Amino acid sequence: MTHQETFNLCASHLLRQGVPSIIGKRFRYRGPKGRKCPAGALIPDKDYKKNLEGLDAGCKKVAKILEKLEHNVRLVAVFQEIHDTMEPDEWRVAIRCLANGWRLSDAVLESAPRIRRTHKVRPVPMRTRPY
Repeated sequence: MTHQETFNLCASHLLRQGVPSIIGKRFRYRGPKGRKCPAGALIPDKDYKKNLEGLDAGCKKVAKILEKLEHNVRLVAVFQEIHDTMEPDEWRVAIRCLANGWRLSDAVLESAPRIRRTHKVRPVPMRTRPY
């Protein structure tokens, strides 16, 4: 599996799903309603075990599965970080930056659905200086 193929699989999965795989406040490889994080989407059902939950993609157990499928573990770990730390409406920009950093094509983003803002942005009060 090339870096580009792994990138395309993770990027298209995340943007198609449009929401994180989460239960309560914990991000999951496999979540409710068939949701999966990027690494979880790459892990075949036969290799998935509940004891993988809570481990990051670089952990020995998860990395072994990903390496067996010839995915670059560092690249998948960055996708997992995007999934776990950013709002879904920020994913596209982060994924485009990831593509640039790894010198990969971001063409897969053109056909991926757009994610609408899922949170309200609170206005920042303007500070005025006394004159």
